[in-house]
This record gives sequence, structure tokens and C-alpha cells, in this order.
Amino acid sequence: MTEEKLLPLHQAILDDDLDTFKKLLDKTDDIKALINEKDDKGRNAIFYAARSGSLDRVRCMLSFGASPDFVDSQTGDSLLHVAFAYGGHKLINYLINECRDHININAVDKDNRTILGVAMLFADIDEACYLISRGAKNVGDIPNLDILLKYLPIEIRRWEFKAKYIAQNKSAREEYMHVVTLFKNFPDSTC
Repeated sequence: MTEEKLLPLHQAILDDDLDTFKKLLDKTDDIKALINEKDDKGRNAIFYAARSGSLDRVRCMLSFGASPDFVDSQTGDSLLHVAFAYGGHKLINYLINECRDHININAVDKDNRTILGVAMLFADIDEACYLISRGAKNVGDIPNLDILLKYLPIEIRRWEFKAKYIAQNKSAREEYMHVVTLFKNFPDSTC
């Protein structure tokens, strides 16, 4: 197995090496081109920022003009897929809420799985609930989806409980009940 050879900017992003990052930016007249430069695997700076798992690095790359509509040419992973694999909820939340014009929440990878499908595949129910509440409708090709959907009534009851007993205010109760409504309609809207 060969070791991955990264472009200097990509390595600096992964290593959180701000000195090298700044030096590389100072050497170019076209920062946006450098930020969006792809390596031999077709990956650019935003991919490596998301792969680092750091929300701050993703924000930094976006502030320099990185394109958030990245798709990995090898895996078909969207930036949301990468964020799910490496960054977790804060990064996914940021991308969905702050980059919504450039992010397709129902984008599929080469295995025909959406980010919601991946969350369901890995039984990350809280993330699946969040994604559904933000408009995710499709799962793609998920083995045993019918088995996963059997647990949906349990999740509906859990969110109804949150609305009734845990919500601190009217807005939170409404958000929980919104998720309940989406879940009740979810099986009919999947493809």
C-alpha cells in the first residue's frame, strides 16, 4: 500500500499547520484557484478540511473561496458524506445551515447512498432525525431498510417524549413535534 501524497496546502490543512498554510497563500496571486486545486485523486482543500473533522478549518477554507459543492471523484462522497465520516454533527449542522445553497442534502455517493442513508446504515438515529428535520427525504440503497424502518415507531415515541417532558420552551416543543410529523410521513417519502 502506497502512502498518500498530498499537495502542500492539503497537507497543511490536515496538519493544522497555519504557518505553512499562510506561506503558501502568500506565494500565490490567485488564492481561490489554490484553495480549489485538486490533487491526483480529484480532492481539494475543502475535502481535506472536512476530513480533518475541524469546523474551524472548513470555515477557513470557505472564507478563502473553497467550493462547498465538492464531490469525491473516487467515492462519490459529497462534503456532507465526508463530514459525517470525519467531523460529526457540528460540521454537518454548519454545512446544512450555512451552505444550503451549495449543499444537496439528498446527494448520493457511488454506492447510491445519501447522508441520511449512511446515518441509518450506521444506526446513528439522532443524526438521522436531525437530517430528516432538515429536509433529507431519500436514503438510497440501504441493505435491510425495512428492518431499520421497523424501529421508526420507537423513535417517534422518543421524540414525542422529548416534546412533552424535555423541551424547555415552546420553540423546542414545536421543533420536536416537527420531527415527529416528518418521521410519521418519512416511510412514504423514501426512495
